[in-house]
Amino acid sequence: MSVAERCPRGSVQRLKPGGTPYPDGFSTGAPQNLLGFTATLDYFPGKGKYDKVLVRPEFRYDHSTADFFSVPSSLGPTRKYQPTAGLNLVYYF
Repeated sequence: MSVAERCPRGSVQRLKPGGTPYPDGFSTGAPQNLLGFTATLDYFPGKGKYDKVLVRPEFRYDHSTADFFSVPSSLGPTRKYQPTAGLNLVYYF
């Protein structure tokens, strides 16, 4: 499921929630339920020579019922959540 909204200046906002149960831990190695959401903004910054550029910042948050995600400064799973940020730049030709 995804929710999208067109905003002024040629941008689109999306919010995508999701969740998956892994009761036996077969594919993840730990019995758990995973929940997460992703927020994305598609933005065309201008006109003229910049109308072929798409800037797409994205934020994702994942949560688990078990200690599944690791912290870069330690070894192994140490926490139940993980935020992730990304930035895509697309040039259309």
